[in-house]
Amino acid sequence: LILATTFADGARIVNVSSGMGSVSELSPAYARDIANARTLDDLKAIEFRPDDAMGRSYVAPYKVSKALLNAATRIVARDKPHLVINAVCPGWCRTDMGGPSASRSVDAGAASILWAARDATTSGGFFRDGRPIDW
Repeated sequence: LILATTFADGARIVNVSSGMGSVSELSPAYARDIANARTLDDLKAIEFRPDDAMGRSYVAPYKVSKALLNAATRIVARDKPHLVINAVCPGWCRTDMGGPSASRSVDAGAASILWAARDATTSGGFFRDGRPIDW
């Protein structure tokens, strides 16, 4: 996201995120800290608190990193209106990470990302399959 300062007008940035990065996946206190962040420095100052990530401990860093990525997307979109920057959740895809039981094909997940790279007309959103999803 630091490179966003060097991109030409109309450049597109797609941050690959996850629905697990929705603030609804975090404790109310953590969600509030992330939602109240107004700058990238505010986000950097948020300490990792595994107990506030809710759910299984091994996914806590993943949830928090994606929630912070979503918030950074929102902040950069506000501060760099000449860019089109969005966060996209490809869904649970059958990859090495998602495993064979995942509900979506790699093609379906990639289609979400390609939509944001080619067709998104708004900036600062969080999307899956071209549709907004909750932060």
